[in-house]
Amino acid sequence: MKPLTLSLALILTLSLVACNRGASIKVKNSLSKTTIENLYWGDAYVGGALKPGEETEFFRVKAGDETLPNSNQIRFTVLNQGMQEFSTEQTYDLEKTQELFIELSDTTLIYEI
Repeated sequence: MKPLTLSLALILTLSLVACNRGASIKVKNSLSKTTIENLYWGDAYVGGALKPGEETEFFRVKAGDETLPNSNQIRFTVLNQGMQEFSTEQTYDLEKTQELFIELSDTTLIYEI
């Protein structure tokens, strides 16, 4: 390949990789004595069962899951004498290329849905 063609191919490849870098979310469960399941940020599924102290991997939010930028609450279920669904009172903003880390703790304001 000619140096100019090689340079253009490299620039094009780097631009495509940079454009494909999407937003992602990671959630940590710091709720004492509570295992949380089925975590969602809006309509985007973030992770499964998390025991206290565990966290999800970074989940990449795809265009079909949510439009970005956007702001949503975290929803999850808890198994306590039956399944209960909860949501955070706070909403969490996510930009198009942001990595967002959310920690749910005993001081996080949540309500039952």
